[in-house]
Amino acid sequence: MKDVAQRADHLGVGVGAREQDDGRVHLAIDVARLSLHGQWVEKGAVEQAVPPGSPERLHGVDPMCQDGVMRGRWSQTTRSTATLQVAGGYAVLSAFAIALALILRDGVPWEHPQPWAALSSLAAVGSSVALGLALALVIIVTTRAAVPRFRWARQLHEDLRPVARELSAGQILLLAVLSSLGEELLFRGLATPLLGVGLSAVVFGVAHQIKGPSRWVWIAWATLAGAGFGAIFALTGSLLGPVLAHAVVNAVNLSYLRAYDPGAPEGHPA
Repeated sequence: MKDVAQRADHLGVGVGAREQDDGRVHLAIDVARLSLHGQWVEKGAVEQAVPPGSPERLHGVDPMCQDGVMRGRWSQTTRSTATLQVAGGYAVLSAFAIALALILRDGVPWEHPQPWAALSSLAAVGSSVALGLALALVIIVTTRAAVPRFRWARQLHEDLRPVARELSAGQILLLAVLSSLGEELLFRGLATPLLGVGLSAVVFGVAHQIKGPSRWVWIAWATLAGAGFGAIFALTGSLLGPVLAHAVVNAVNLSYLRAYDPGAPEGHPA
C-alpha cells in the first residue's frame, strides 16, 4: 500500500488510501492537477479499485498511469511525424526558391544582385553575420521583456505556445534550421531584390497567419523582423546573416514558448 501511494505521489498527485473489509485497496486520488509528459491536465476526483491478486497489485502497475503512458507514446509519435512533415515542407520550399531565383533573375538567391554597399565577398559575409546576430539578440531580448509586461505580448505568447509546447529539443532545432532556410531563401533571397525591402517584409508578415485576436500583432511582429532581415541582405548582399539570425530567433523563442507558461501558478512548471 505504501509503495502504491509513493508511486502516485511521484506523479505529483495527492493520494488518500484505505483498506476495506473485502480486502480491496481503494485509491482516492483527489487531483487538482495531474502532470503527464510535461502537460498540466485538469482532473476531478478519481477512485481506482484494485482487487487483491491482480497483476497491477502484484507488479505495482497503476492501470491509469499505464494508459497515460500509452497515450503519451502515441501522441509523441504523432508529433514526430508532423514535425518531419513540416520540416520536409520547408526543405521543398528552399528548393523551390532556389529554382525560381535561377529562372527569374538568373542568379542564386543567397547573393543580392545589387547590394547597397560595395563590399568584398569576405566583408559582405562577415558584416552580414555580425548584423544578423545583433538583430537576433535584439529580437530575443525584446521578446523576454515584452511577454511578462504587456498583455498583447502575453496573449501572442499564449496563442503560439501550443505549437511548441510538446516539441523536443531536437525537433525545435530541426524546425528552426529548415524554416529559417526556406523562408529566407523565398522572402529575402527571391522576393527582396524583386519587390524591395518594405514590400517583401509586408508579404512575409501577412504570410504569418494565426487565429484569434493576436493575428495582427503576429503579422506586425513578423513584418518588422522581416524588414530587419531584408535590410541586412540588401545592405551587405549576403543572405548568411539573415538565415543565421532567423534560425537563432526561432530556436531560442520556440524553446521559450515551450518552457514559459504565463498563466501557470508560481512554483508549478509549464
